[in-house]
Amino acid sequence: MARIALIVAVALLAVACTAARDVAPSTTASVTTSPVTTSPVTTSPVTQGPLAVPAELAGFTTASIAVGDRELTVAVAASPAERRQGLMFVTDLGDLEGMVFTFDDEGRRTFWMKDTVLALDIAFFDRSGRFVDRLTMDPCDLGDACPSYLASGPFQYAVEVPAGGFNWLTGEEVMGFTE
Repeated sequence: MARIALIVAVALLAVACTAARDVAPSTTASVTTSPVTTSPVTTSPVTQGPLAVPAELAGFTTASIAVGDRELTVAVAASPAERRQGLMFVTDLGDLEGMVFTFDDEGRRTFWMKDTVLALDIAFFDRSGRFVDRLTMDPCDLGDACPSYLASGPFQYAVEVPAGGFNWLTGEEVMGFTE
């Protein structure tokens, strides 16, 4: 029952994110794609509803997710453009604790840290929200020569938080959206 609720919630969130606004193509990438380099813009968090979020993420939907028994407030990267942008150029998360990347299906995808200035932990979860893997990713300013990071198995969700933020994961945690 909980798995069905998770799948329905994710599907509704993905539809809402897609329908909520027109997303302009991104010129940068967090998920490996064909990126175009741009200059970083350092800004302070802006208020989006009750949350202060980085200006770079002002158009992103925010959500509460549970990872194990912890609740995190995150930006949601549900569209290809949002996933390409990720946390690039973000220097201060404001009230956010990270970002969740949602995909339409499970798969093997690589992430990279091109133009991302914060060191990050990334945790991967399968379609049922079960833990798959966790990695620590270092900032990279080497352009297209930045390394790629690959989970040990297929996943449908990836959650990024500042480095060290997932040191408590044991591998038994489940991820899901909360209300």
